[in-house]
Amino acid sequence: MRTPLVELTNKEAALLLNAKVAHRIEKSRQPLQQCMAKIEIQSPADAVAAARSVLQDKHKENFIGLYLNSRNRIRKTELISLGTVNAALVHPRETFRPALMSRAVALIVLHNHPSGEVEPSEEDKEMTRKLYQAGEVLGIKLLDHIIFDASQTYYSFKQQGYMDALEGC
Repeated sequence: MRTPLVELTNKEAALLLNAKVAHRIEKSRQPLQQCMAKIEIQSPADAVAAARSVLQDKHKENFIGLYLNSRNRIRKTELISLGTVNAALVHPRETFRPALMSRAVALIVLHNHPSGEVEPSEEDKEMTRKLYQAGEVLGIKLLDHIIFDASQTYYSFKQQGYMDALEGC
């Protein structure tokens, strides 16, 4: 038997409403995740297109993970960190947790540069090295790190040979 809303306290009504809203939000995400699962990432451009669907605030750095299966199909997309206009706090712990939870075998990380300059900073390179090493320990391969801007411009660490150089380290 359903309890009429008028018999609930304000706190109980708020909790019920929050639960219903959370359920609807989760249901609305399911079709997006199901659609993403059909996307095979074959190029950095494919990865950037997928990441744009997760982008929350184009005026701040968004650090995004694309978690892939063995056929490079997206198992999960995740906004890992929403930073400031010129920085995002990223740690391997937060980056690889969704990979482990979704049983991903590989991942591609991406972040936007609101400034429009896609050349990586020394911090970007160091973060890529740390994530690569963490992935080696966990058995989850970091395939690429891509920096993109509001237009169609991007910088792929893989295409520039940086990921291959890390393999020997």
